[in-house]
Amino acid sequence: MTAGIRLLAAALLLLPGVTTPAHGPLTAVVFDGERYVRVHAERQSSGNRMVQFLREPETFENWTQAIAYYRYATIGNDPTEAAYALRDSVKAANPDAQPRIVVHSVTRDALVDFLTWPAHGRYLEFTVVRYSRSTDGKGLVAFQFSHRFREATKDDAEKFTKSRSSWKGLALEFDMWEVHTTFGD
Repeated sequence: MTAGIRLLAAALLLLPGVTTPAHGPLTAVVFDGERYVRVHAERQSSGNRMVQFLREPETFENWTQAIAYYRYATIGNDPTEAAYALRDSVKAANPDAQPRIVVHSVTRDALVDFLTWPAHGRYLEFTVVRYSRSTDGKGLVAFQFSHRFREATKDDAEKFTKSRSSWKGLALEFDMWEVHTTFGD
């Protein structure tokens, strides 16, 4: 696994705990009927970029749902390869996570979803990531949705099963043009 893929996996597993002022035209995203506001933007020297969104009044310390857009210039341009690399990283970090991959038959976008938890076990975190080839064909863009379960109960398991399917469907239907245009793709 290349260093770029490892960095990709690490960035996707946990959102950073720092915020910086976000600048730019896109200030909010709507997903599953919820509004998320832009709270962080980052550009790495490698050319990789990220924009993160949270629901108000949530913060990086207490969030329960989050959205992130990514622009990868350094990990190739194959959405399926990126999804499998993330799956492998997730399985290496948490063998019980059971990541799942779906490849769209028309767009060839690849989606990976998984349920994982940190070693301290204080919460569960569901994440779905959709990879799409950048419009210039030289890299990838990605859409990520994460839901953090702070207190899981028996009733939550049934609710999660329904939500997981819904969130995956919504991620597959998400207008990736928003992600492309956010990065000037």
